[in-house]
Amino acid sequence: MDHDADIFWASADREGDLLILTDISCLVCALSGEEEEVELLSHHEVDWRSMWSAFGIDRRQRSHIAVASKKFKSLSRRFFETCHAKIISHLLRPVYKIGSVRTRQEYHLVMTQKVTLFLLRISLGWYMFYAGITKVLDPSWSAEGYLKGATFLSGFYMWLASPGILPFINFVNEWGLTLLGVSLILGACVKYSAPLGAFLMLLYYIPLGIIYPDAHSMIVDDHIIYALLLVYLGLAHAGRTWGLDGKMKR
Repeated sequence: MDHDADIFWASADREGDLLILTDISCLVCALSGEEEEVELLSHHEVDWRSMWSAFGIDRRQRSHIAVASKKFKSLSRRFFETCHAKIISHLLRPVYKIGSVRTRQEYHLVMTQKVTLFLLRISLGWYMFYAGITKVLDPSWSAEGYLKGATFLSGFYMWLASPGILPFINFVNEWGLTLLGVSLILGACVKYSAPLGAFLMLLYYIPLGIIYPDAHSMIVDDHIIYALLLVYLGLAHAGRTWGLDGKMKR
C-alpha cells in the first residue's frame, strides 16, 4: 500500500497543474471517491475519469487510496472532536468551575454571592473613607465633644479627652477611618483592617449607652451594624473577591 501511495504522490507532483482544489474537504472526498460531494464543495468542474487516468491510478490503487482516506477522515474527525472538547472545557473552566462549582445554577449562585460581597465591601469602604477624610481635611475637628458627652464609662472617656491624650485620639479617629476605607475599597489587608474597624465601631458605640444609644434605636444602632459587617468581611476574606488580597494570594 505504501508503494501505491508513492505512485499516487509522484503522479500528483508530476500532474499537479491539472487540478486545483481550494478546499481540503474536496481533496479528502476526492481521495475517497465521493465525486458528487466534491462537486458540491468545489467551485471547479471536474472530469473525474480524466483526473484519475491523468494520475495513472487504476481501480485497485484507487480502492487502496479510498480506504486510507476514509481512515484519515475518521482519525481527523476524532482529533478535531477531542480538540474541540478540550478547548471548550478550557474556556468554560473559569466560568463554570469555581472551586467545586459544576452546574450553571451553582455558578450563578456563587457569582451572586461574589458580586454582593464585592459591592458590600466597596460601599462600606467608601462610607468609612469619606467619614475619615472629611475629618482629616477639617483642622477644627476634634473628638473632645463626643468623648465628654459619654453616658456610659464616662470616667474612662473623660480621661481620653484629656489634653495629653486627645491629639492621639483625634489622629486615630481621622486616619483610622480613612485607612480602613482605603483598605476595603482596594481589598487590601481586609483580614486585619476589618477586625480593627469593628473594634473602633464598638469604641464609638459604648459611650452612647448600651440600652438606648440614640432616640431611634434600642441596643442595636448603626455602629453595631457596621461592626458586624466588618467582622463578616474579615471572616469571608472579602479582599480576595476582586481585590488586592486575591492578587497577592496568587
